[in-house]
Amino acid sequence: MRSGSNASKPSLKVADDVRAAADSLGALRKQLTFLVPLTETERHEHRALRIGTKSLRTIASRLAAARQYRELLPPAFDFDSFEVDATRAIALGELLKSADELRDAVHDTVLAVAHRAMVAASSVYGYIQVGSDSAQRLKRTVDKLATRSVRATTEESPAAPAKAAVPATTAAPAAASQPPAPASVAKVDPASEPTNQAA
Repeated sequence: MRSGSNASKPSLKVADDVRAAADSLGALRKQLTFLVPLTETERHEHRALRIGTKSLRTIASRLAAARQYRELLPPAFDFDSFEVDATRAIALGELLKSADELRDAVHDTVLAVAHRAMVAASSVYGYIQVGSDSAQRLKRTVDKLATRSVRATTEESPAAPAKAAVPATTAAPAAASQPPAPASVAKVDPASEPTNQAA
Protein backbone atom coordinates (compact mmCIF):
# COMPACT_ATOMS: atom_id res chain seq x y z
CA MET A 1 0.00 0.00 0.00
CA ARG A 2 1.39 3.39 -0.98
CA SER A 3 2.21 5.59 1.99
CA GLY A 4 0.88 9.13 2.10
CA SER A 5 4.33 10.67 2.67
CA ASN A 6 5.89 8.92 -0.34
CA ALA A 7 2.93 9.72 -2.56
CA SER A 8 3.19 13.43 -1.72
CA LYS A 9 6.88 13.85 -2.61
CA PRO A 10 6.40 14.55 -6.35
CA SER A 11 3.62 17.06 -5.68
CA LEU A 12 5.76 18.82 -3.06
CA LYS A 13 8.62 19.11 -5.59
CA VAL A 14 6.27 20.64 -8.19
CA ALA A 15 4.81 23.04 -5.61
CA ASP A 16 8.32 24.09 -4.55
CA ASP A 17 9.24 24.85 -8.18
CA VAL A 18 6.15 27.02 -8.62
CA ARG A 19 6.73 28.84 -5.33
CA ALA A 20 10.36 29.47 -6.30
CA ALA A 21 9.18 30.99 -9.58
CA ALA A 22 6.66 33.15 -7.71
CA ASP A 23 9.38 34.28 -5.30
CA SER A 24 11.62 35.20 -8.22
CA LEU A 25 8.85 37.26 -9.76
CA GLY A 26 8.27 38.96 -6.42
CA ALA A 27 11.95 39.83 -6.15
CA LEU A 28 11.94 41.12 -9.72
CA ARG A 29 8.88 43.25 -8.98
CA LYS A 30 10.76 44.98 -6.15
CA GLN A 31 13.54 45.87 -8.57
CA LEU A 32 11.14 47.60 -10.96
CA THR A 33 11.22 50.88 -9.07
CA PHE A 34 10.27 52.81 -12.20
CA LEU A 35 6.74 51.40 -12.21
CA VAL A 36 4.01 53.91 -11.35
CA PRO A 37 0.95 52.56 -9.50
CA LEU A 38 -2.28 54.40 -10.37
CA THR A 39 -5.46 54.94 -8.46
CA GLU A 40 -8.66 53.63 -10.01
CA THR A 41 -9.61 57.18 -11.05
CA GLU A 42 -6.21 57.82 -12.62
CA ARG A 43 -6.32 54.46 -14.39
CA HIS A 44 -9.71 55.31 -15.84
CA GLU A 45 -8.47 58.70 -17.06
CA HIS A 46 -5.40 57.23 -18.75
CA ARG A 47 -7.38 54.40 -20.34
CA ALA A 48 -9.59 57.02 -21.99
CA LEU A 49 -6.61 57.87 -24.21
CA ARG A 50 -6.64 54.27 -25.54
CA ILE A 51 -2.89 53.85 -25.35
CA GLY A 52 -1.86 50.69 -27.17
CA THR A 53 0.60 49.23 -29.65
CA LYS A 54 -0.47 51.64 -32.39
CA SER A 55 -0.05 54.62 -30.07
CA LEU A 56 3.43 53.50 -29.07
CA ARG A 57 4.42 53.16 -32.74
CA THR A 58 3.16 56.71 -33.33
CA ILE A 59 5.20 57.98 -30.38
CA ALA A 60 8.32 56.22 -31.71
CA SER A 61 7.95 57.66 -35.21
CA ARG A 62 7.33 61.18 -33.88
CA LEU A 63 10.28 60.93 -31.53
CA ALA A 64 12.47 60.04 -34.50
CA ALA A 65 11.06 63.01 -36.43
CA ALA A 66 11.66 65.34 -33.48
CA ARG A 67 15.27 64.22 -33.26
CA GLN A 68 15.77 64.71 -36.98
CA TYR A 69 14.09 68.11 -37.17
CA ARG A 70 14.79 69.45 -33.73
CA GLU A 71 15.49 72.92 -35.09
CA LEU A 72 11.84 73.17 -36.11
CA LEU A 73 10.63 72.78 -32.54
CA PRO A 74 9.92 76.00 -30.62
CA PRO A 75 12.22 76.90 -27.70
CA ALA A 76 9.30 76.48 -25.26
CA PHE A 77 8.91 72.82 -26.22
CA ASP A 78 10.57 70.59 -23.60
CA PHE A 79 12.28 68.16 -25.95
CA ASP A 80 14.34 66.49 -23.21
CA SER A 81 11.24 65.54 -21.18
CA PHE A 82 9.49 64.31 -24.33
CA GLU A 83 12.49 62.19 -25.26
CA VAL A 84 12.68 60.63 -21.79
CA ASP A 85 8.96 59.84 -21.63
CA ALA A 86 8.79 58.58 -25.20
CA THR A 87 11.83 56.34 -24.82
CA ARG A 88 10.54 54.92 -21.55
CA ALA A 89 7.04 54.37 -22.94
CA ILE A 90 8.43 52.41 -25.89
CA ALA A 91 10.61 50.27 -23.62
CA LEU A 92 7.70 49.70 -21.22
CA GLY A 93 5.58 48.57 -24.15
CA GLU A 94 8.15 45.87 -24.90
CA LEU A 95 8.23 44.91 -21.22
CA LEU A 96 4.44 44.70 -21.15
CA LYS A 97 4.47 42.42 -24.19
CA SER A 98 6.90 40.06 -22.44
CA ALA A 99 4.81 40.14 -19.26
CA ASP A 100 1.65 39.38 -21.23
CA GLU A 101 3.34 36.44 -22.93
CA LEU A 102 4.40 35.11 -19.52
CA ARG A 103 0.92 35.58 -18.09
CA ASP A 104 -0.65 33.82 -21.08
CA ALA A 105 1.75 30.90 -20.67
CA VAL A 106 0.97 30.63 -16.94
CA HIS A 107 -2.77 30.90 -17.60
CA ASP A 108 -2.65 28.20 -20.29
CA THR A 109 -0.76 25.93 -17.90
CA VAL A 110 -3.31 26.58 -15.13
CA LEU A 111 -6.12 25.62 -17.51
CA ALA A 112 -4.41 22.41 -18.64
CA VAL A 113 -3.28 21.26 -15.18
CA ALA A 114 -6.49 22.29 -13.44
CA HIS A 115 -8.55 20.41 -16.04
CA ARG A 116 -6.68 17.19 -15.29
CA ALA A 117 -6.93 17.86 -11.57
CA MET A 118 -10.69 18.51 -11.80
CA VAL A 119 -11.27 15.24 -13.67
CA ALA A 120 -9.29 13.36 -11.03
CA ALA A 121 -11.01 15.31 -8.22
CA SER A 122 -14.40 14.25 -9.58
CA SER A 123 -13.25 10.63 -9.45
CA VAL A 124 -12.02 11.10 -5.88
CA TYR A 125 -15.36 12.59 -4.91
CA GLY A 126 -17.15 9.66 -6.55
CA TYR A 127 -15.03 7.09 -4.70
CA ILE A 128 -15.64 8.77 -1.36
CA GLN A 129 -19.35 9.08 -2.10
CA VAL A 130 -19.59 5.35 -2.72
CA GLY A 131 -17.59 4.60 0.43
CA SER A 132 -19.76 6.90 2.51
CA ASP A 133 -22.80 4.70 1.84
CA SER A 134 -21.27 2.02 4.06
CA ALA A 135 -19.13 4.19 6.38
CA GLN A 136 -21.03 6.68 8.52
CA ARG A 137 -17.85 8.56 9.44
CA LEU A 138 -17.30 9.51 5.80
CA LYS A 139 -20.64 11.23 5.38
CA ARG A 140 -19.38 14.43 7.02
CA THR A 141 -16.37 14.43 4.69
CA VAL A 142 -18.64 14.03 1.67
CA ASP A 143 -20.86 16.86 2.87
CA LYS A 144 -17.81 19.10 3.37
CA LEU A 145 -16.45 18.31 -0.10
CA ALA A 146 -19.85 18.96 -1.64
CA THR A 147 -20.23 22.28 0.17
CA ARG A 148 -16.81 23.52 -0.93
CA SER A 149 -17.36 22.30 -4.46
CA VAL A 150 -20.72 24.01 -4.76
CA ARG A 151 -19.28 27.29 -3.51
CA ALA A 152 -16.32 27.15 -5.92
CA THR A 153 -18.49 26.18 -8.87
CA THR A 154 -20.97 28.95 -8.12
CA GLU A 155 -18.21 31.55 -8.04
CA GLU A 156 -16.66 30.34 -11.30
CA SER A 157 -19.73 29.46 -13.36
CA PRO A 158 -23.52 29.74 -12.98
CA ALA A 159 -24.02 26.53 -14.94
CA ALA A 160 -25.54 23.51 -13.23
CA PRO A 161 -23.01 20.82 -12.18
CA ALA A 162 -22.79 17.55 -14.07
CA LYS A 163 -23.17 14.11 -12.56
CA ALA A 164 -20.12 12.53 -11.02
CA ALA A 165 -18.53 9.65 -12.90
CA VAL A 166 -18.87 6.39 -11.00
CA PRO A 167 -15.40 4.85 -10.48
CA ALA A 168 -14.76 1.96 -12.85
CA THR A 169 -13.71 -0.35 -10.03
CA THR A 170 -17.11 -0.04 -8.35
CA ALA A 171 -19.16 -0.91 -11.45
CA ALA A 172 -20.46 -4.41 -11.97
CA PRO A 173 -18.91 -6.44 -14.88
CA ALA A 174 -22.18 -6.32 -16.83
CA ALA A 175 -22.88 -2.67 -16.00
CA ALA A 176 -23.62 -1.82 -19.63
CA SER A 177 -26.59 -4.21 -19.74
CA GLN A 178 -27.93 -3.40 -16.29
CA PRO A 179 -30.88 -1.00 -15.74
CA PRO A 180 -30.12 2.49 -14.40
CA ALA A 181 -28.90 2.65 -10.80
CA PRO A 182 -31.35 3.77 -8.12
CA ALA A 183 -31.51 7.47 -7.34
CA SER A 184 -29.64 6.95 -4.06
CA VAL A 185 -26.57 5.64 -5.96
CA ALA A 186 -26.58 7.98 -8.95
CA LYS A 187 -25.31 11.01 -7.03
CA VAL A 188 -24.24 14.38 -8.34
CA ASP A 189 -20.73 15.78 -8.06
CA PRO A 190 -21.19 19.50 -7.32
CA ALA A 191 -17.57 20.16 -8.38
CA SER A 192 -17.99 18.88 -11.93
CA GLU A 193 -18.49 21.34 -14.74
CA PRO A 194 -20.71 20.77 -17.79
CA THR A 195 -18.85 19.30 -20.75
CA ASN A 196 -20.40 21.77 -23.16
CA GLN A 197 -19.23 24.80 -21.22
CA ALA A 198 -17.24 27.27 -23.27
CA ALA A 199 -13.56 27.50 -22.53
